[in-house]
Amino acid sequence: EMKSAGYYKIRFGIETGSDHVAEQMTLGKKHNLNKLRSILSFGKDIGMLFYGTISVGGLGSSVEEDQKTVDLVYELASNGLMQEIQVSINTPQPGTDFYNSCVEKNIIKTQATNDDFDGNGHVVVEYPNYRAEDIQKKQQEVLAAFDHGKTKADAKTFMEIGRESFKSIPKNSNVLLLRSTRLWMIEIIVNTMNQYRKTTVDLLGQNSITEGLKSNLGINHIYNYGDGFFSLDTIEPHLIEQLQNKSYDYVLLPMANNHLEGYRNVLDVARLIEPKVILGIYPEGNVFLIKEKKEDSVSLV
Repeated sequence: EMKSAGYYKIRFGIETGSDHVAEQMTLGKKHNLNKLRSILSFGKDIGMLFYGTISVGGLGSSVEEDQKTVDLVYELASNGLMQEIQVSINTPQPGTDFYNSCVEKNIIKTQATNDDFDGNGHVVVEYPNYRAEDIQKKQQEVLAAFDHGKTKADAKTFMEIGRESFKSIPKNSNVLLLRSTRLWMIEIIVNTMNQYRKTTVDLLGQNSITEGLKSNLGINHIYNYGDGFFSLDTIEPHLIEQLQNKSYDYVLLPMANNHLEGYRNVLDVARLIEPKVILGIYPEGNVFLIKEKKEDSVSLV
């Protein structure tokens, strides 16, 4: 019924791949991995997409238990059962049962500040055999497992589609790729450009991407703008000017969905770089021309 009503993607609270953690977090009947697999498989068969939300570092967590979540994410992604992901650090918010349990167990870091309770870049709990830095590392391992799984599931199809759709980009063009999606898609785009268009690209993205991509021979230069999401506020004017001076033929804007919703800030940055053409890239490999009205243009303040 949802499919016939026009729905195409479901946000799914998977949370953990560990039965022990699920029990400690009192997830109850919401946690059933066999049922999860069955639902996702059925959804895949009828063309539904899934956005999985995951957490690490919850009550009962350990390196071994959260590794089960890493393994589950790879399994789902590599079998085409999960198209997008959000991985949070399980954070006890004051006033919740989780917070009260953490206080009772004395596992909240004494040096934690209010700003640390964001569930993303900071860890405010530490278990006797599972330190804060290990929890943070495990969060990155979950994301890496998703990227590796998606590459396994989608690389062949993406490159087959990209072989045709990327023909709109002349070989040896001057191209800037924006890191606006997960790394699995970025790497496949780079490989497609290199293999079928004989073209290497420059890349604009966060500081954290450099280590994982610096050895990719399909990338000429990586421009880092710091941390956070693409926006006119996060990218310094001197970097924009540097990119403008490169006189790019194309700026490529990868998207995790099949519309521009959620990518307005990225598009503002792309336009500010002033390439000859801005192309959007859908997750299956199709390329489309982004046309914009003159009155929508933005400028440096």
